[in-house]
Amino acid sequence: MLSLAAVFTVLYYTVYKNAVIFSLMVTFVTMAYHCIYRILISLTVPLVQKRGWLNENGLYFREKKFEAKLYKLLRVKAWKDKYPVYGDRNTFQVNGNLRKPIDTIVQITMSAELVHALGAPLGFLSILLCFWTQVYGWDIAVFAVTATVAAIVEICPLMIQRYNRPRYIKLREIIKKREQAKTVRITDN
Repeated sequence: MLSLAAVFTVLYYTVYKNAVIFSLMVTFVTMAYHCIYRILISLTVPLVQKRGWLNENGLYFREKKFEAKLYKLLRVKAWKDKYPVYGDRNTFQVNGNLRKPIDTIVQITMSAELVHALGAPLGFLSILLCFWTQVYGWDIAVFAVTATVAAIVEICPLMIQRYNRPRYIKLREIIKKREQAKTVRITDN
């Protein structure tokens, strides 16, 4: 629907050069762009995940030395559960007796992180729309503000995924140790 509004306003503006229609056109085209690239990313990342290209020990997904201090400074723990999420928040509640869901959650954090990591820089490509619309000067600020807000919207959940994943991995290790201890006790009896 948003894409149709974008196409309609572009066509309408080509015939009737009007400032109000121009503003609507820029708004709808920018919004459609942001929606379309998010949809395309969301369709692409599961394909990457199915091919097994998401590795928690890989260079990108591995926790960096500075991250724990940064997340403490930004107080991620305090606001992460208040940030809106797509889907059911209960998906991420871990039952310590089940190992497979924790593995799944680690994979989900990597997929979600990749979606948001790709989305942040793609939001800034909307600034290129100012060249298409031939808007220059202070009007470029509208595109820059939109792109910056889009990047912030993408970076917050990215930080949440990177904050949570090491904790899920540690929890998985604890569960594995408990299961191994149970196995040892069972075989000893």
